Amino acid sequence: MDWSDCAQQAREVLVARYWDERSGLFRVGAGLPGRIGVLLPGAPWHPWWQAQALEVLLDGVGTDPGASARAPRLVDGIAAGQGGDLTRTAFVDDLAWLGLATWRAHTLGVLGPEPALALAAAVLAGHDPVLGGFRWRFGDDYHNVPATAPAAMLLARTAALAGAPTRLDLARATAEWLHAHVVEPSGVVRDGCRPRQGRLVAEGPLWSYNVGTVAGLDVVLADEARDDAERGWRLDRAAWVLRAGTRVLGADTDGIWRDERHDGQGVDPQLFRGILARHLADLVLADPAGAPDLAEDLRRQAAAAWSARDGRGRIGAAWTGRRSAGGSPARSTLAAHLAGALVLASTARLPGRSP
Repeated sequence: MDWSDCAQQAREVLVARYWDERSGLFRVGAGLPGRIGVLLPGAPWHPWWQAQALEVLLDGVGTDPGASARAPRLVDGIAAGQGGDLTRTAFVDDLAWLGLATWRAHTLGVLGPEPALALAAAVLAGHDPVLGGFRWRFGDDYHNVPATAPAAMLLARTAALAGAPTRLDLARATAEWLHAHVVEPSGVVRDGCRPRQGRLVAEGPLWSYNVGTVAGLDVVLADEARDDAERGWRLDRAAWVLRAGTRVLGADTDGIWRDERHDGQGVDPQLFRGILARHLADLVLADPAGAPDLAEDLRRQAAAAWSARDGRGRIGAAWTGRRSAGGSPARSTLAAHLAGALVLASTARLPGRSP
């Protein structure tokens, strides 16, 4: 078995255990019926989880015959969950995550360009032209990384498609804003910042998906670089952030990334590591000679996630790097399984060793 086989198994379990055909959405809890499974536990709506599930489905396009058909069905389900409109959400980060996933679906020939273009246009309303960055949600003064970095990536990715080159300029400016306001001199990324007495003050813990998206934005901009020198320093800066962040995330856990070490609150952090893995893999593929240590780190995370499966193949939240007797079904939430599936698919993209 290689990493591609592991990723395929995780994707198959995602569909078998979490997919709800009636709603066209993934259930939050495996085995819960229909709409109840979509809505529980916690907050009543998780569109950004569904966006990450779309990313997992897209990993199967070309090898999984059902992925190409299920992906647009999921997009329709997300739209229905938002009153028939993909852009109908108060949260800028939801718009950005959905936009990136639908843009990728378009590049793979699964969707037309309209969803990604509509979401990119909606994201622009979240930009703060005075203070910079993107608001977490409309009407809020918190400018955070999970909205800002994905929003900038989406604008960069869709600039040519929309015929709006100034969006790429805004993405470049946003990358510099992030490094000026939320990236510490050590490379550690804070969650966001708020205006306090006329200036922006960074706050919040280190979350793995923020590490991934700050680095990921530079990788995206490296693809759009004006020359080799710009491409090189953007990739170097992305690697610096990734090394700093993953070092802290794995400091107390034998190198296994763990968001829960900060406060353990909520289910959302169970998904964060999967997003970090996707952007780390992007960097390794863009600069394989410059990041062999990051590739090895990603393989270590994949082995830990693979070892966290329960008896039904669901990936739990506790990655230890050691094979357990089987994860608790209660811990095998959609968020946790998605994180594992994203890590495995990201690792499968790299050349090199099998598990």
